[in-house]
Amino acid sequence: MLCGSLVLQQQRQPLRCIAAAAKAKATETLFRNTARCIAAERSRATYATLANSSMFNSSIGIGRQPATTTAATSASSSAAGRVSVRRYAAHVSSSPTEEDLFSNNHTQPPSVRAFYDTSLDAAVAKAKESTLTVGDLFRFCHLRGSSKFIRGAQFLKESLTGRIAQRLHDFHQLPLIVVSNPYLKTVYCMYWSAFEQLKALPPITKEQDERMFTELMKQFMDDHRVVIDLLGKGCSECRHMIAVDKLNQFIERTVSSRIGIRLLISQQIALYNKEGQHGVFELKLSPKEVIESCASTVASECRAIYGRCPTIEFKSGHNVKFAFIRHHLEHIVTELLKNSFVSSSARYSIADTALPPVEVTICGNEEDVIIRFSDQGGGISNRIRPDIWRFVRKSPLDDFDFVEMTEDPRGLRESRRSHQAGFGFGLPMSRAYAEYFGGELTVISMHGLGCDVFLRLQCLDINQDRLVVH
Repeated sequence: MLCGSLVLQQQRQPLRCIAAAAKAKATETLFRNTARCIAAERSRATYATLANSSMFNSSIGIGRQPATTTAATSASSSAAGRVSVRRYAAHVSSSPTEEDLFSNNHTQPPSVRAFYDTSLDAAVAKAKESTLTVGDLFRFCHLRGSSKFIRGAQFLKESLTGRIAQRLHDFHQLPLIVVSNPYLKTVYCMYWSAFEQLKALPPITKEQDERMFTELMKQFMDDHRVVIDLLGKGCSECRHMIAVDKLNQFIERTVSSRIGIRLLISQQIALYNKEGQHGVFELKLSPKEVIESCASTVASECRAIYGRCPTIEFKSGHNVKFAFIRHHLEHIVTELLKNSFVSSSARYSIADTALPPVEVTICGNEEDVIIRFSDQGGGISNRIRPDIWRFVRKSPLDDFDFVEMTEDPRGLRESRRSHQAGFGFGLPMSRAYAEYFGGELTVISMHGLGCDVFLRLQCLDINQDRLVVH
């Protein structure tokens, strides 16, 4: 009897294994189908909203319109931005599913190899070996001859291929479920499409090739304006799927690399269009002029929400000039003034006769320029001060610029959030621009009174040979 029972159990064992395997397979299939349906519905709804959202009307990157841009040009830029977003919305709505995206199918556009493909390693290693300094860019500006732009295009093509390969390599270090987020998936596809286009380009040997390459670079600049917004939304949704510190490191590397990529492309375009002797570099840039221009733009937005705004009061540095990139300084100054203007306007009631001005002090020397912004907007609370430099915060309630973090006696928090704030990227992005060429951005808060923000930027012409384009 005992032998018969053992035989029966041995006969049932394979059946149990088969049943368990079938159940696991069915569960996996159900999970994948459900996830795919949810992702598809989410993508359609998400990108329909993005295509009509004013969030993407503002330009981010070197191609951003300066603060003195006319209304007609701004309207044209906003329309172009919306067209770019709709183009990607249409692309994503018809893009491959998660299964196609991370499979070995080479026929789907864009090229969708295995997610953990190692073919990028060679390009990544080559990019790490090559270094480029600001001095190299300055010296290239002084070259003569018809082959100058062809040589520049050849170098840019090789450099961009490696830099974009590094970005794809960084995506591959994230969990698959994180990159499957529709926002991050779109950024991944954008980088992969750019990588494939660069690899498919024929050698640049004549002026016609160089012109076509420059036009492609202009398209890249326009299409990738929305990358930071997509990263902000995607990482905000994935904060619970991965360690926040790891997510912040990923964004920091992406932002730093993006600054370098857009700098190189903008330099090529500027030299091609003969926009100044040194391209995007200005050897005698006036910080006072840039601050006044940015303050005019921010003041208009602030008045539209609060009905008024503080003024700018310069304490010193009226004649200071230094070598720097105008757009980088514009981006930093706009974010800092936005925080000061909004916090000051929100702190004081309408009954107050006048708002305290935002005081600006500029100091310049042979090596660097230091700018101090002082406001009386109430400062930053101790609770959230440690997180002001994080791109992604642990709590979604804190996931906004620190203009959100001041006291608001008039209950306009939602108004500020929808019109002035983004994904909490304002201060971290400003620090990334400041530190890219060895500068610093420091915030000293006196909670209950205001903030002193110190911005130190290096003179690019004096320090050109030790400043690396990352």
